[in-house]
Amino acid sequence: MRAVKSTRDAAVPSVPTDRARESKSPSAPIRVVHVVESFGSGVKNSVLSYVANTPDIEHHLLWSTHSDTTVDEQDLEPFASHQFLPAGHAARVRAVRTAVKRLGTPVVHAHSSWAGVYVRLALRHSHELSIVYTPHGYSFQRQDLPGVARALFRVAEWVLSFNTTKVAACGQHEARLSEWPFKHPSISVVPNVSHDSGPMADPVQTEPDDMRPSDGPEAGDSGPPEGSVVVGVGRLCNAKDPTFFAESIRELRASDPSVRAVWIGEGDDHYARDLLDAGVEITGWLSADETWQVLSGSTVYLHTARWEGFPLSVLEAASAGLPIIGRDIGALRDEGLPLLFSEPREIVDIWTRLGDDDERRAAREFARRFAESHSDARQADALHVMYRGLPSVAAQASVGGSRR
Repeated sequence: MRAVKSTRDAAVPSVPTDRARESKSPSAPIRVVHVVESFGSGVKNSVLSYVANTPDIEHHLLWSTHSDTTVDEQDLEPFASHQFLPAGHAARVRAVRTAVKRLGTPVVHAHSSWAGVYVRLALRHSHELSIVYTPHGYSFQRQDLPGVARALFRVAEWVLSFNTTKVAACGQHEARLSEWPFKHPSISVVPNVSHDSGPMADPVQTEPDDMRPSDGPEAGDSGPPEGSVVVGVGRLCNAKDPTFFAESIRELRASDPSVRAVWIGEGDDHYARDLLDAGVEITGWLSADETWQVLSGSTVYLHTARWEGFPLSVLEAASAGLPIIGRDIGALRDEGLPLLFSEPREIVDIWTRLGDDDERRAAREFARRFAESHSDARQADALHVMYRGLPSVAAQASVGGSRR
């Protein structure tokens, strides 16, 4: 398996694949070009799931990635063609304009902030060309930026929204943030999905009364079973706030010293030190199978991010049937997650509630329903309704029908 990592590795004008020949039939009338500035991690997985769940649509890709991200060739195979974007913002705007003119696709789908800038500066949406935008987390949500910078990002997004046909939000919170004053583009919610292997792929089979670890003592008034395992997932960075996770674990252990905590992921050293000082085990990044093994041996998933677009790790935990305790942020609140807290000390009250059979059963049932609502079938339906409802696709279908 060959990896594509830099401009030198992938700087080809356009690379057609077998999908280009397969999708020229009348059965695939919709053609979409995806523009991704950072084709890696969660955004890459989201785009690949869009492609996998709409095989009747012809997908093209204009992409770049960061220097520390590796993209495998197999990640590019599902696209009818792919083109690596040149360095420099101005050059990328020109490349998008040229590629879309050459491909002649009626739909351009921009993913994340910079791609949204490139597309909406390069092109103008019209009856013949629809611009779809998925923020995957707005830049103005970033709590690590000064208030002035966040305000400037918000104004920029609002101005660019006037050249947007549709916002395809990845969650309810992102949809709400896309409701700009005076006028805003139409909004659809396209649910993310979890594609981890193993039993996570079939959340319905998880027994709601099972509370791991299975060989521990019964739950009591103080919380889940003795020796319970709390797991978190993500890059060790400001956005995921591992320090808040560490402080929460300290509060839990003050009331239940038997609690074990695990973090899946890696990143900044000082966040790793915060976790290790709190007695949290750090696994580093794991494969999908290895992640499933850790999740399946855990009791509760704890999400402490400061901000999110839509956290795929929460969906993975729900697919594993784990009760989810989360920090009270918009991305979780707007999805209806019931077990939220704002300060580390407040987690103890939630932990105590999970010692009750009915509370624990309700938390597991919510996780099951949440996972079911983010299935491949739900995503496929949302994408088909969204793309087919675009004015440029309707115009193309009308022209095609008149020719027949």
